[in-house]
Amino acid sequence: MKAQGNLSVTVIPAASLSSVSAPSVAELAAEGVNVSMYMFTGAALPTKTTATGEAPRRLGSKEMNTEFGTTTRAIADLSYVYDPQAAPGASVNAARDALVEGSKVYIVYRWGVDAEQPLAAGDKVDIWEAELGPQNKGQTGDGDFDQLNIVQSVISNTPPAEDVALVA
Repeated sequence: MKAQGNLSVTVIPAASLSSVSAPSVAELAAEGVNVSMYMFTGAALPTKTTATGEAPRRLGSKEMNTEFGTTTRAIADLSYVYDPQAAPGASVNAARDALVEGSKVYIVYRWGVDAEQPLAAGDKVDIWEAELGPQNKGQTGDGDFDQLNIVQSVISNTPPAEDVALVA
């Protein structure tokens, strides 16, 4: 399956989602914001990495054994469009308005469905609990086609709920 255009990202305040094991399309539609069309490519992607290292060698061993260590979960910095001259509440700044510094949110990733399609019952999603850092204004570069943006760090200290089916 092609990746381009087939990832949607919805942000919802943590207090507005009653269940991560059976998330409701109605709650996500009412309180969530689909920020997919505001995020720049490569931003906001979640990762899990596990440290590896050599275990202590045993007295009679002639080989070193590698073991897994601590797993770290992370969400890449968010990078999204920003128009400083837009009217308050303008749709171009929907991501900025939804991603308030210091707030706790759920970031809901739906892989494999056109990002422009609304969430639907039965869609499988990954839900990451996140705390949002400061919004830093900047630009994507200094070329003809670059845009003003906001870059925002995110932390996630809770294991994600993965491959959860949305309910009506």
